[in-house]
Order: sequence, then structure tokens, then C-alpha cells
Amino acid sequence: MATTDISTEIVSITGVSAHGASDEFIVSAQKSIVASIPKELLKWAATLTSPASHGGNTSDGVNVVMPTATDSVLDVSRNGFSASEVPYNMKGFIANTASLQLATDTYPKYYFDNAVTDKGVIVIVKPIPTDSETVRVLYVDYTKIDDDSDLREAVIYRASSNEFDKLASSKVIDWSDLTAPVPPESPSFTYSDVSVSDIVQPIINVTDMASAAGPPTYTPPVLSVTSFPTLTWTFPSVPVKPVIQDNSISFSTSIPTFTPPVMSTPDFADTNTWISTEEDSEMLAARVQEINAKVGEYGARMNESQAQFNKENAEYQAQLQISIQDAQLSAGDDNQRVQKFSAELNEYNSEVNKVINGNNAQINEWQSENNINIQKYVNDVNNNLNVFNASNVEYQQDINKKTQNFQKEVQQAIQNAQQEFATRKAGLDTDVQLGLQNALQNFQASVQEYGSKIQRFGSELQKYQAETGEKSQKVQTSTANANYYSAQSKKYYEWSVNCINMYIQNNSKMINRTMAAQQQAAQQRR
Repeated sequence: MATTDISTEIVSITGVSAHGASDEFIVSAQKSIVASIPKELLKWAATLTSPASHGGNTSDGVNVVMPTATDSVLDVSRNGFSASEVPYNMKGFIANTASLQLATDTYPKYYFDNAVTDKGVIVIVKPIPTDSETVRVLYVDYTKIDDDSDLREAVIYRASSNEFDKLASSKVIDWSDLTAPVPPESPSFTYSDVSVSDIVQPIINVTDMASAAGPPTYTPPVLSVTSFPTLTWTFPSVPVKPVIQDNSISFSTSIPTFTPPVMSTPDFADTNTWISTEEDSEMLAARVQEINAKVGEYGARMNESQAQFNKENAEYQAQLQISIQDAQLSAGDDNQRVQKFSAELNEYNSEVNKVINGNNAQINEWQSENNINIQKYVNDVNNNLNVFNASNVEYQQDINKKTQNFQKEVQQAIQNAQQEFATRKAGLDTDVQLGLQNALQNFQASVQEYGSKIQRFGSELQKYQAETGEKSQKVQTSTANANYYSAQSKKYYEWSVNCINMYIQNNSKMINRTMAAQQQAAQQRR
């Protein structure tokens, strides 16, 4: 996945050289962010393993070796059937045919095992997969937190924080290149050229420069930089959304219909004929009696139809009331499910906030401790410099005093020798005089050579003091830079945490809105 834009942003923030897509800080930031967010909220970044590349069949290895050491597994399936995770100590039960925990083709099970390679953990599924019934693992792929991801800024800030932390650690000054000069040893003043036993050689008591205390050594303090805390983001599982039932009224009883009886139509035309034309009262009475009989029969049938309709309608109304009550009870179950989910979601948000607040507190504690350590380092540097400067002043005064005494003693020794030689010279032969003269010249040459060593030592001592002062200034400047980079590291780390928090909160709000909409829809159906 492309991280070119992320790398460019890191360069613009930190000023370090350009990073590639495989830069360790970017990869570290991607992995850290995946570990900081509940895996249920990163399903868009999921990737499936391939049997040919990671195993999961007979030909390529029955166990799946995860490409990264991750526990962000979303699902494990065997032959299309989702597998259930079991603890490692259950591995014997799920493969034992005599166990109630035995895994089957329809209900497979899996567990995690230690890695046998440097890639990641192993997923072991039972029943053992085959070439026709393969295993595939759906996991969160950290490489998808890239240039096009909503968490892009979190990666930039986390990687930038690591860069600044590295820059802060690199500002500790190394004092190993400073070497204090060694004072020269006093020469041995001898008169080997003089072999006459009756000549008493002058004794020269020259102060031994080597007896002076050595130059003071600056001891740099040790910077106790506390490594950045390893944060553990252990989030609870996201609560499962309830399924809202359809609360429409449905039952098999048909609506009753009233069926009126069929009445034979009375022959009123014939009756009228007997009245108007025939004027036969007996026939008229017979016809009227017939009509009354038909009307009576119709009324009786009407009563029967009415009674049947009333019976069917009573049964229908009773069944209707039962169905309505069932629908209301179902709606009540939905309300209980929604309320339970809402309570679980609130508890989940509370637990997530506890994890975030706990890590924020740990970050603040680390920053406070780190500032104390850096300030102590600055104080130790200043204290050690003060001790060094005081010792150096005493040492320089001692060197000056011994140098002056040495010069006085050398001059006095030369004068004494010259006087001794002059006094004895007259009574000696030419060879002895020549030996005395050579001895005196050698003595003066030794004095000059030693004086040159003293001057060179003084020059080296001044150079050492200058380098020590330069180092001291660099320490103060580097310490200030370390403080700046440490503060930048903390700032960008907190920005990264804020991005992660916003992502989690926004997704939680989306879940809440979805549930609210489902609950409202359920209420409208009622």
C-alpha cells in the first residue's frame, strides 16, 4: 500500500531525510494504530489469507501462518463455515472424537499457537483442512492504514513522534574524544663528560614537574532518558446490535362474511289476478297463505345466517386480539433488546475511555519524569563544569608556581655550577677543562629541552581547556535541543492519540445513530 504522501508529510514536519514505504517508523506507527483500535471498527482494512501463500490446505500446509504477528483476527472459516475460537488448552478436546467439544465440518474450531517463523502466529483449525476444504483467515492488515486511509494523520503524527524522540536521544554529547595532556617528566642532569674524581660536581635540586597533580578531568554526567512507555490498548468487544422483529399483525383466520338466505320469490301477479279478475276469495286466501309461508321461511333462514355470522365474527375477533397481543409482546422484546444494547454500548464506551485516559495518564507521567531527568542532567552538567573549572584553576596556579620555582632553581643551579667550574678550572688540565665545558653545555641543553616541553605542555593544556569549554557550550545547546525534540515528540504522539480517539468516538456515534433509527422504525410499525 502506498505511503508516499505520509512520508512526504513526515519530512516536512521533522526535517529528516525522505522515508520509503517500508520505513521502520511508518510501519511501527501503522502497527501501533491497528493495535490501538478495536478490530471490529477496522473491518474495512481486512485482508484474507491465501492457502498458497500462508497455508490452510493439504498441499501448502494445514496450519495458517499469519503474515504478521497480529491478534487482530476478524474471522476464521473452513470450507465456508465460520470457526469458533477456543483456548490453547482445549486443542486436545476439539480433535477427540469422544469429546463433546469435538469440532465438525459444519462447526469447525481454531486456536492460536506459537510462531515457527519470524512472520507471525499460527492458526490451527480442526477438522484438519484439505485441498477441497481450505481454511482462510480474515485479519486486519496494517498496511491498509496508508495514504488513502481515514487514519492517515494518525500514522503521520505517530511516526513523527518517533523521529523527534530519536532526535532528542541523539543530542547527548560524547566526551570520549577529549584527552588531557600529560605533563613532561623532569630531565636527569648528569655530568658524564667529567671523569676527574677530585672534582666535586654541583648538585642541582630542580623541582620535579611530574610531582604536580595531573590536569583535572571533566566527567560528563549520565543522561537517564526514560524509554517511551509501551502502551497496551486492550479494548472490550463491541456489543452486537439486536435484530428488530417485524411487528405486523399476521394470522390465518379469515375475516367472516355474512351470507343471506335465498328466498323463493312470491307470485304476487297470480294473487292480484285472483283478486282483480277472478274475484275468488278462496283462491286469494290460498295465495296469501303461500306468500306468508315463504316470508316466514325466509325469516327463519335469516336468523340462522345471522347466528352463524355472529359465531364466526366472535372467533375472528378473539384470534385478532391474540395476534395483537403477540405483536405487542414482540415489540416489548425489541424494546428490551434495544435497551440492553444501549446499556452495553454505554459500558463499552466507558471502558474505551478508561483505556484511553489510562494511557494518556501514562504519557503525562512519562513526560513529567523525562523532564525531571533532563533538568537533572542539565544541573549535573553545570555542577560538573563548575567543579572542573575550579579544579582547573587550582591546577593552573600550581603549574605556574612550579614553573616559576623550576626556572629559579635552574638559573641558580647554572650560576652555582659556573662558579664552581670557574673556581676549579684554573687547577685542572686541558682535558678536564674541556670535559667540564661539555658538561656545562649539556646541562644547559637539557634545561632548554625541558623548557620547550613545559611550553608545549602549557599549549596543550590551553587547547584542552578550550575544547572543554567548547564541549560545555555544545552540551548546553544540545540539551536545549533535546528538550525541544522531546516536547515535539510528546505533542505529535498526543495528536496521534487524539486522531485515534476521534475515530473510535465517531464510529461509536454511528452505531448509536443506527440503533436509534432502528428503534424509531420499530415504534412506528407499532
